[in-house]
Amino acid sequence: MVKNNYSVLINNKYVEVSNIYAVGRNYIDHAKEMKSEVGKDPIFFQKALTSLSKSPTIILPNKREIHHELEVVILLGESGENISTNNAMDYIQGIGLGLDLTDRKLQSELKRKSLPWFISKSFKGSAVVSEFYQWDKSKWNNKFWLKRNNVIVQSGKIIEMVFSIKELISYLSRRIPLLNGDLIFTGTPSGVGTIIQGDKLEMGLGKKSFMKIDVIDYVSMRDELKSYSLYVDGAADLHSKTAGIGGVFYNNADEEIYRFSEYLDDATNNEAEYTALIKGLKYGLELKLININIYSDSELIVKQINGDYKVKNDRMKKLHHTVLNLLEQYDSWVINHIMRDKNIIADKLSKDGRKKGR
Repeated sequence: MVKNNYSVLINNKYVEVSNIYAVGRNYIDHAKEMKSEVGKDPIFFQKALTSLSKSPTIILPNKREIHHELEVVILLGESGENISTNNAMDYIQGIGLGLDLTDRKLQSELKRKSLPWFISKSFKGSAVVSEFYQWDKSKWNNKFWLKRNNVIVQSGKIIEMVFSIKELISYLSRRIPLLNGDLIFTGTPSGVGTIIQGDKLEMGLGKKSFMKIDVIDYVSMRDELKSYSLYVDGAADLHSKTAGIGGVFYNNADEEIYRFSEYLDDATNNEAEYTALIKGLKYGLELKLININIYSDSELIVKQINGDYKVKNDRMKKLHHTVLNLLEQYDSWVINHIMRDKNIIADKLSKDGRKKGR
């Protein structure tokens, strides 16, 4: 019986998945395109169970560069350890195709710092799998492939693997016990690349199509999601050394649902703008408004949050970091620059907040 939502389909039955393992640099051409060396032993890493997806839709995380990596995926049907290569194939319950989606910029950053890749590989929906089929060597002698917008961008054969399937199972089982229901992503051939909103993907083997997938992003989805709007502003008077912040929330029907206006001690105008945004994001989380469209008349703040401008001031860096940490807690977000005449209410609330300190 399946005890959770993390299961895969084989022979019209669902099998609960235990763990998701993956191997890197298992095709020479892919190692070359990533400017990496192939080691003497397989390079294994793990993907979170919550990254598993059987959905025909990939929802791209906001503000990330996601790459496709086509892979043959093995479903184990028996538990075991210290498995020999001679009988490793007997542990296979099924075989399918999958996409090991990768946050490439984050992965590169982690590699530069000699840190594990885990979080660049384990976001929601990053382990896409097709239906699984019983192992048939004759069928899997054919090329497996990935099409992007009807053009083949990746293809490979199992015989091209640096470490064979039986070698992967045996090697991993000698390091950790393997469980019934474990998935093993066996490595990607060359041709990895970015996927974007509107892409149409298709995975298959030989002449058989395994799965068709639509790619969408959070920004394109926001009209379909229950989303909210947050208008924020900050006001500062250097002569009186007073500052204030203000903001207002609206629902999809443009109905006001919450507002705030607060006094802020001595601060620059940019610091007040950042603080207004921080306070608004905190209130949004308290109100559980997890899909949010943010509007500010500070072009500097908006461009810094979107990564268009660098943050150079040390005090501003701390505020900028706080904002990014808060935004990570939202399911989706977009920040937009607007003119002051479109931000009248938040502007008044910030000025009212400044007056409270007089």
